[in-house]
Amino acid sequence: MSEFDLVIFDCDGVLIDSEIISARMLVAELSRLGLTIDL
Repeated sequence: MSEFDLVIFDCDGVLIDSEIISARMLVAELSRLGLTIDL
């Protein structure tokens, strides 16, 4: 098993602008469940 020296959690989007990724994943998952939303 690998050993990590450091793990970074970017919960506020400072390092990576993940808002659009999260929104697209939400739309995809809801679509898979038969629901549609507008962003």
